[in-house]
Amino acid sequence: MVSHRLGRVLFASLLGACVISFTAGCVTSPQRTTEEPETQDLLKKLSKLRGQGPRKRILVLPFINLSSEKSIRVAKNSRDALVKGLKLTDNFVIVDNNDISKDIGRFVKGDQYEIEEIGKIASEMGVVAIVEGRVLEIKAKRSGDDIGLIRSVSAEVNATVGVRVYSAQSKKEILNEVRSASSEAKTHRVLSEARESLAADPELTEEALLSAFKGMILPITKSVDKVSWGGKIAAVIENRVYVNAGRITGLQIGDILRVSEEGNSIYDPDTGAFIGKGPGHMKGTLEVVSYFGKDGAIAVVHSGSGFRENDIVELY
Repeated sequence: MVSHRLGRVLFASLLGACVISFTAGCVTSPQRTTEEPETQDLLKKLSKLRGQGPRKRILVLPFINLSSEKSIRVAKNSRDALVKGLKLTDNFVIVDNNDISKDIGRFVKGDQYEIEEIGKIASEMGVVAIVEGRVLEIKAKRSGDDIGLIRSVSAEVNATVGVRVYSAQSKKEILNEVRSASSEAKTHRVLSEARESLAADPELTEEALLSAFKGMILPITKSVDKVSWGGKIAAVIENRVYVNAGRITGLQIGDILRVSEEGNSIYDPDTGAFIGKGPGHMKGTLEVVSYFGKDGAIAVVHSGSGFRENDIVELY
């Protein structure tokens, strides 16, 4: 009788220990999987994206969250992930939003930005493209065993996001893409600790969002690649010409820059819509001789004359 009771006590103790161990191991560290794009494949592709010539200055606006998940970090962390991926391509100089002279929040109308107004500010800063990101929808699905002391619980979050890219000069849309990605977690919970909130796990939501936005890096890079690089003359002092792009942008000592005056704004005669800037009169060329400031270059006259502040510079 004693041995029988002892056996039952040992069994109960072992079961309790297993439940505690199993719960501690699985509840705090659920197994997670994230769908395409695979991180390693993405990194390989990003490493091959660095093109020739200067890095292009782009403005990545604060993301707009249109989903039912209103956590502040949803939009912020999504933008941070996209910016990190764009930097890995080594093709861009990401303009700090704090460097914008006006509050960007003033230009949000409904579910999008007033790109026409932002473009005017951005183009003055040498920005070639504006990126607008949106969190469109977040859906969570939970499933699991209905019976049993230890229940298997599975949750999946699907995130749908959108990205638009505009030319800062023409204000024209050059990319409009929507993508979705999922993230899944599996765990086991003791009956008394079962919760309905696993599907709303913030980490699970974040993983799906990051995966979706990382999938936008290649399309963004390809779309901005179609926009020509251009800088501006910031100042002319005696025989030195100061350009608003330098070492960070990727200008090299000895580079020859073609200089032209800013072209006239061209509008559609029927709709009155802004089409873009016409080519300005070419004034001559400059040779880069040194750098200054955070990302500026100093050049000397190579040919021509009459160079002024705000003249356009391009690689010759």
